[in-house]
Amino acid sequence: MDVDETGWGFPGLVGKAHWFGPDGRSPCGRWARLRTHVMPDDGSRSPDDCTACRRKLDVQEARKGRR
Repeated sequence: MDVDETGWGFPGLVGKAHWFGPDGRSPCGRWARLRTHVMPDDGSRSPDDCTACRRKLDVQEARKGRR
């Protein structure tokens, strides 16, 4: 597993895209990237995004902006 590969992917046959960080896990805690192809995060939003992943990413980005 390439630990530098972060972004959005569709694990298994789920209907929502989950974001995978450098540790290979989704912020929502439901998925781990095994053979999931991920697309780099370009900042755009999609109705296909996992709501929990998107919220946690938004919080992380807000915290980075405050520093």
